[in-house]
This record gives sequence, structure tokens and C-alpha cells, in this order.
Amino acid sequence: MIVAGARVRLVSLPDWTLSGLPEEEQAALKAFVGGRADVTEVDAHGYVRIASGR
Repeated sequence: MIVAGARVRLVSLPDWTLSGLPEEEQAALKAFVGGRADVTEVDAHGYVRIASGR
């Protein structure tokens, strides 16, 4: 289970997270893939908010 405060590695992004975003923002999100991040929040739906740990 992933909880706030956990350190995780972002291994991929689902296509829906990039859909409709400008290319510049897509590139910024893709730059996180493979990196470590700290989980700052887990919402009621199980989605996590992360802060870059690079």
C-alpha cells in the first residue's frame, strides 16, 4: 500500500494522464518517469500526488 510520506519510483504514466496536454507539459511529466519521488498525498480514489525527488 502506498501512503503519504512513502518514497516511490515512477515507472510509467498512463496515456490518459497526457491526453489533451500541450507537448511541453507532456515532456515535463515524462521527465519524471524513472525518477524517485515522495508521495505527498493519497486521495479518496487512491490517486497519489508526488513531489520530485530528483
